[in-house]
Amino acid sequence: MALVLNPAFTSTGIMLPLISSKNSISEAREFAYHTIQRELNGWASRDAGKESMELLEYLGIADRANNFPVMLSGGQQQRVAVARALANRPSVILADEPTATLDSRRGRQVMELFRKVAHEQDGAVIVVTHDHRTLDIFDTIYEIEDGKIQLKNDKAMA
Repeated sequence: MALVLNPAFTSTGIMLPLISSKNSISEAREFAYHTIQRELNGWASRDAGKESMELLEYLGIADRANNFPVMLSGGQQQRVAVARALANRPSVILADEPTATLDSRRGRQVMELFRKVAHEQDGAVIVVTHDHRTLDIFDTIYEIEDGKIQLKNDKAMA
């Protein structure tokens, strides 16, 4: 399962304007629960709300759990998108500029969460970013320059 993060977000990339932050994440989790994911991951439906709040708490927006998208800043919406992406425990996360609307502290927090999730769930996180302040968090870094991809750093092989 791969999931792409977008600043304008959803289960397909868009947060519905009439669903609160917590419910957006819970709904993603509930949807997965009622599909094949339930059998693969052994999730219990009752855990969705609790796990949604844990993700929002970690990302510093638990106090906005009942807010609708129009009531959230761009950075808060971005963090809800991150939480929603992680709610289904994907084995691969594709993140395109996931820190674009975040300040440096929150951006680092999101990148550290990605790393933690990848290590704990034996998954992968592929991040496309112009933000060089957080590159030290990741195990392997590739750089694209003049149309060429080259390995810049590989802590995993060290």
